[in-house]
Amino acid sequence: MAGMTLLRNAEDWNSYKLKTERDNQSNTTQSDIGNINWGTGPAQYPCLVASTMAAPMRAISCYVYLGDAQTLAAASNLKIVPATPADRQDNHTTHDFEKHVAAMLMTIADELAAVGITNPKRFEDSFAKHLQIVDQYHEADKEAINTSESASGVMRKLYPNDNCDESA
Repeated sequence: MAGMTLLRNAEDWNSYKLKTERDNQSNTTQSDIGNINWGTGPAQYPCLVASTMAAPMRAISCYVYLGDAQTLAAASNLKIVPATPADRQDNHTTHDFEKHVAAMLMTIADELAAVGITNPKRFEDSFAKHLQIVDQYHEADKEAINTSESASGVMRKLYPNDNCDESA
């Protein structure tokens, strides 16, 4: 057994079986893959599984279900805390994202100017105008952009006098 693998659903179980069969090709032939006897499989999901090939056409698996894990944790005096996203002390991920977005936008502006769709002066004027609109929007509504809104909903807030249609 190589270790425990998390299975969230039956699709994960099917993928796990194929991967394990391929990883153990020294014990099976190519024609055996998909034909190994795996038994009935997990009784419930999510669970952990570890398997070993007992014979060329048979696998034996061990499952750890949620109740088993809770019993084990209780026996070791571990406090079970619901999983929450880790609080980051730095903005490394946000910084990297912002850096890439800025580089992408600068590249787009360069390309637009290079092929004659715009020129630096026109682009800078348009940028200044749109920055002012966004700043006014943020001042008027501190909940600036609701991520559940569609693009046309955001555009309607930024440009209330324009006809912003998603199909356009």
